[in-house]
Parts: sequence; structure tokens; C-alpha cells
Amino acid sequence: SIWRYSHFFLALVSAIFILIASITGSLLAFEPISEASKSYVIPNLDTIYISDTIENLEHKFPEVLEIEVLPNNSVKALVFTKDGISKNIYINPVTGNNLGDVPSKSKFFSFIINLHRSLFLKSIGRIFVGVASLFLCFIAVTGLFLIARRQGGFNKLYTKVLETNFAKRYHVILGRLFLVPIIIIAATGVYLCAEKFSLLSEPIFHTNSKAINSDVLDENIILSPSVFESITLQELRKLTFPFSDDSYDYFELALNDREILVHQYSGKVVSVLPYPFVKLASLWSSKLHTGQGNILWSVILLLASFSLL
Repeated sequence: SIWRYSHFFLALVSAIFILIASITGSLLAFEPISEASKSYVIPNLDTIYISDTIENLEHKFPEVLEIEVLPNNSVKALVFTKDGISKNIYINPVTGNNLGDVPSKSKFFSFIINLHRSLFLKSIGRIFVGVASLFLCFIAVTGLFLIARRQGGFNKLYTKVLETNFAKRYHVILGRLFLVPIIIIAATGVYLCAEKFSLLSEPIFHTNSKAINSDVLDENIILSPSVFESITLQELRKLTFPFSDDSYDYFELALNDREILVHQYSGKVVSVLPYPFVKLASLWSSKLHTGQGNILWSVILLLASFSLL
């Protein structure tokens, strides 16, 4: 049948790439799992407000340049110490204490990431991996039709497998058990590859120039006089502090669904930049593809990668 030949041909031409991606993906799935047990992971970020974090840090350090909340629920900050040394550190936002320097990426994981993304072939390798991910989407879909045919219809998709051959039996069992995670892995891989090569429309953010260029802020765009007191670290991705004391230099907040500029003296929001669908899809694709910040999903990704093998 066309489904069987399509399933076989797609698997044949992409087998080596899927094999490498599965092995490296299995190894990378261990990283977010291992990070969850680190001492710098902060629980209950939804109860900690940005204003409290800033206040606590300013008691500990003479200058703060950036605060970033990582997917694994750790919080890092770029600060100047009392000795005038710039340090990138993990912090406890409740106390402002330094929990340790942010280490450089492990050479092992850096090696695996480069192999997983591009096979060390740079742009050409990314194309190969992206096409293999697209083929994996089609393999999953054609496999779904083959399983339905084997089982006697879609309504019997998850009924008992009668096949006695070990390889064929577990090909069916694992295929239908991890069908959804495999499709998500493949689809997000294709999306991230397309984004890398600028095949998707770039989001263009428009700010209100009247608000930015005037000391008198437009009341129509003021959301809150104390925005830092209303946003928790759970909503924050990155906060960049003003570079200078100039009133036209603003706090820049990157949240989960938008970016905003905040006047450094009045604390009022002067510009709101909602993320378009392309940007939101990119953020979600990265989370779903890597499993960062979610141990359960990381374990599912690990098992799905094993099932592909």
C-alpha cells in the first residue's frame, strides 16, 4: 500500500539522521532532569515579585545590570560586586544571596548539542536535521494509518496487539504509545530549524514614540504605576536595567507573552510589545523540544527518544 511504501521509504532515507538525533536527544534529556536537583533552583517563583527581588539584590550589590529567570526555575543576575568586579551569578531572590557563579556550558553537552543540531556541518547539517525531522513527522502519520489498518480501524487503535514477532510487536506498541510525543519532537524540530533559517516572518515591534520621547507619559498606555509590584518571577524571562541615569533610558522586561518598557523614575509602563504568534510558537517549540523546566516532560522525551531507537 502507499502508506507502507511511504513509511518504509521515509525511514530508509532519514534513518541515519534520526538515529543520531535519537541518541543525542536521549542524552540531552538528562540535562534538565539533572538540573532539577541543583541547589540554585528556586521553588514558588509565582509568589516572589520583581520589586522584592530588586530590593534584596540592591542590599547585597552596588549595581545590578540584569536579572534572568531560566527555564529550570533558577534565577541568575549580572551584578557588580563591592570590589567593582562584574559577576554572573545564581541568586536567591528572597534573600539576595549569591548561590554561586554561573558555570560555562559543559563541554560534553556542548558537543552533544552541536551534533544534535547540525552534525558539526553548520548550516548544511541543520538542513539535513530539519529535513529528517520533517520526514519523521510523515513517518509518524503513515505509521498511524498502518497501525490502524493492522488493528482493524482507528477505533481499535489501542486494542491488544496480536503480532507474535518481537520486533514487529514492540514496533507497534511503542509506536502508538509515543506517537504524540514523537510528532511534537519532530514538529518543533522543524519549526526551530525554519526559524533558524529565517523562513518564518520576523515579528516587528512598534513602540509609542510619543511616550518614549516625552517626559509627560501618555495616560492611555500607562498600565500600572508600580509594575514591578504586580509581576512575579514566574512571568519574567529577563529584566535589563537602564544603562544610564537618562530619563529616556528604560527598564526592559521580557515576559512570557510580551515585552514592556518601564520608566526608571516614575515606574510607569511607557510601551507594551505583545508577542505575535510566531514569537510565542518559537518559545513554546523550544520548551517542548528541550523539556527545560519540566521534569515529567523531560522523562517523556527521554522515553520517546529510546522508542525511536
